[in-house]
Amino acid sequence: IQFVEEGFRARLFRIWTSLLTQFDFAYLWNAMFSQHAPLEASAEMDMAGLDARVKVQNTYVGIQVKKISYRREASQRRFASRTRKKWQIHFLVEIPYGVDDPSELQSRIQKARTPQTRKKYQKLYNWITRFLERLPNGFVVFREAYLNWVYQSMMENLKNNKPQDLPWNHFLDMA
Repeated sequence: IQFVEEGFRARLFRIWTSLLTQFDFAYLWNAMFSQHAPLEASAEMDMAGLDARVKVQNTYVGIQVKKISYRREASQRRFASRTRKKWQIHFLVEIPYGVDDPSELQSRIQKARTPQTRKKYQKLYNWITRFLERLPNGFVVFREAYLNWVYQSMMENLKNNKPQDLPWNHFLDMA
């Protein structure tokens, strides 16, 4: 029973943290862009697997706020096409956030055995320190520079005749 209680408690903390991170993104987005790109979210959207949507130039953009994970099953989750149609989503933007401690990443960079691993950790370190702020309790919040970058990426994508989904690694690769 202790195992179940501890596992349940850990699961609740993970859910709570991801929910607060979504709220942080939504409130900051609307504080910055509500005049020309309002974000909306609802329980109905959430039950359909959509964190939020943004209306830009009569186009709806689906938003998924997701923790960076290199686990294949986590990074390959996809958004159902029937949900896209119901919510009139033209393209989806996956907003990654990282919970890695920058000091731990620096240690990993120093201990990396291969240049590829070192480069991967260095890129993640640079991205986290540039776009996210780590509070004293370890919670991560978004910086305005990151949301500006997401917005600019969305606007560039809208210029295409057929806008493409922007997966989470798009933002890591651009850093």
